[in-house]
Amino acid sequence: MAAEAEYTMLDEEISRKFDYETGHQRYKGTPVEVINQYKKASVEAKTWYDRLQKVVDSYVSPEWATTAVARQGSLYDSLRTGLYNVRPPELKMFDAKQEKLLKSAEESDNLELQEKADAIRVQVQQAWRDRREQEINSADNVMVDRYATATVLARRYNVSSGGVTRALRRLAFFTDIIGEAKMKQYTANVKDLNYTEGMFTKMRPGQVTAPPSQGTPPPLPVLAQ
Repeated sequence: MAAEAEYTMLDEEISRKFDYETGHQRYKGTPVEVINQYKKASVEAKTWYDRLQKVVDSYVSPEWATTAVARQGSLYDSLRTGLYNVRPPELKMFDAKQEKLLKSAEESDNLELQEKADAIRVQVQQAWRDRREQEINSADNVMVDRYATATVLARRYNVSSGGVTRALRRLAFFTDIIGEAKMKQYTANVKDLNYTEGMFTKMRPGQVTAPPSQGTPPPLPVLAQ
């Protein structure tokens, strides 16, 4: 009961203050500003992570420890989802002053200035993509590890909860987004998981598996005379 009470209060607080689904992790501004907002949110995520770990460590409760581990994964799910979804007009590659200078160069009759402005745009765009990918990969690593660990614990202790169900669904979803190679890499240290290709897609709640094809249709029944 103590584990449930502490987890429930913490879960509600995270939902109210941090989760992407409740309107948080909506970054905006220039790439530098977005990354700074993301880094600040990452520090906050670590604080929530540590508080959830206290639930895991302080109580002998397989159910709530498993649920808390899944919730740890959701923190980094929110982080990466927020960063992944940053798009214009919220994302501005240049501030107003920089944009004015670039447009002035592009609209000038000086070919050299035009080429320099174009090169700057390409360089900044590529730097943004590289940094964004780096941060998302880092969040994905923690997210997948925690979600996958929760599925192992749920199987070991026969735990069924909304948090575990969501973890499985998100793992199935991210298998397509992240790709099998990274899923295998991120789950490598999850003890007793033994990841195989398509594992989470097959484990996804509600998944219906079609019977294997026999190649030829079964023979018609023989009618009794």
